[in-house]
Amino acid sequence: MKIKSIATGQQRSRDRTAARMKEAQSSSEARSTIPARFSGWRFATSAVAHSDGDIQIEGQRAMSVAESWSRVMSLLREHAPADHADLPGPATEDLIAAAEERMGIALHRDLRTWLLQNSLDLPEEDVDDDVMCCGFNGFPDEGSFFLGIRAMERLYANRSRPWGFDPPDQPDDPFWRNEWIPFLSDQDGWSGKFIDVRDGRVGSWFVGDPTVTGEYESMAQYFDFVADMLKRIAAGNNPICKVVEGRLVWS
Repeated sequence: MKIKSIATGQQRSRDRTAARMKEAQSSSEARSTIPARFSGWRFATSAVAHSDGDIQIEGQRAMSVAESWSRVMSLLREHAPADHADLPGPATEDLIAAAEERMGIALHRDLRTWLLQNSLDLPEEDVDDDVMCCGFNGFPDEGSFFLGIRAMERLYANRSRPWGFDPPDQPDDPFWRNEWIPFLSDQDGWSGKFIDVRDGRVGSWFVGDPTVTGEYESMAQYFDFVADMLKRIAAGNNPICKVVEGRLVWS
């Protein structure tokens, strides 16, 4: 998995993005009508996310972004151990603080918590300066990858604007806002996911298409979706991905 992202073509990337959004929508609709599932427990209602990074379940203990990410890592370690072994450890508080100062914005606590568990930057010697983003390709999807703090800062610098949004004549419905911090992307920055620092909600972008805000109520909810996807792959129920010799292989 320790490789640079490989371009799969703009139309193929668009098709994959549309398929993921459809699957996410179906998953969200299912959660509204059947018991929610978190860490192997079942509850009588769906989750409600709060700005402190927890998912509040009526009458039950909240689930944090740290717990939901740990669930993803546990499933990856169990079913794709070779991929799991490639992933680096956490960022430091000093590294995050320095990035925040250069970016000119404070990260949402969900994002900070996640980076303090795993900051998924490639080793510096493996970074290709000729592409916008580098990462561990194929996790969580073909042609896209999670961003570590260095890759995150680089893409944010490319996306942010002095006036706070882009394009400048669309303040109410922009393609990009400075309050959105990318945490997943393809190698060109054409598509990916971001967290809104104002409320912790997760959205997605694809160049040429309207930006989707509030796709997930929180990073914890998005990571729960990733965990469910890994379970489907492990069970052989994902038509475009399987595990081969401990690695996720996309077709």
